[in-house]
Amino acid sequence: MSARQAALAIALLAVVPALAAGTGWTHFVSKQYRYSAWYPPGWQPLTPKSQSLTIINFPQSERVGGGVIPAHGALIQAGPAHRPGKTIEELLQEGMTVAGARYPILDQTLLTGLPYADAPKALRQVEYYENYGSATRPILQHVTTFWCKVHGRIFSVALFYFRGNKDAKMLEAEALSVARSMRIGK
Repeated sequence: MSARQAALAIALLAVVPALAAGTGWTHFVSKQYRYSAWYPPGWQPLTPKSQSLTIINFPQSERVGGGVIPAHGALIQAGPAHRPGKTIEELLQEGMTVAGARYPILDQTLLTGLPYADAPKALRQVEYYENYGSATRPILQHVTTFWCKVHGRIFSVALFYFRGNKDAKMLEAEALSVARSMRIGK
């Protein structure tokens, strides 16, 4: 590859995130935690001006008490794991032992193929249900978390929605796209 071809390839790779702007996706930047991510149209920040990305796909007026998410809605949180010195495995174990019934569904590693130094090279996808009801009348919330480590820093993108949501596959795809769009500074 010639120097000119290499420069063109680098220039094209640099504009790929900018292309997302033309699709209606919104760019989020946290100067405090040194990361950025893109999120799809139809989603809005739960708390505008926050340094952590938390977005919802339903009107603020439909928030439900402490649960926040109505039956037809979803929430995505993206940001750093605020537990210095912990590994992804340790964070997962802690999360799975928190009070409340949890039912594991999936644990797999996805290679992103992203060529950027500040992008995740692999995402660990972990899915489970949390029961917010009782043993006899379960109310199951689906949780999918994509974990990554970039520059020695652990980040996650977590998707929350209730079991039976008709848009589940689309929500999963959007959360994965948010995770792949993350750029993490040193």
